[in-house]
Amino acid sequence: MKTGELKRVFTIKIGNNSQVLEDPNPALSAEDVKELYSTQYPELLNSQIINKGVEDDKIQYEFATVAGTKG
Repeated sequence: MKTGELKRVFTIKIGNNSQVLEDPNPALSAEDVKELYSTQYPELLNSQIINKGVEDDKIQYEFATVAGTKG
């Protein structure tokens, strides 16, 4: 039996495109990771964090952006 911490994977979904983001620090919360990456991806400022569960021995998080139109 193998025990240990599960790694986290963060995915940003913008429209129909997805991009995997590395976990910058396992000690950070998912909200902190979102804030950290928001400088590179401003879309994250209005995104939701969705915990997709465990897959392939990794905790999967998705930053789902809310696309909208003005007016």
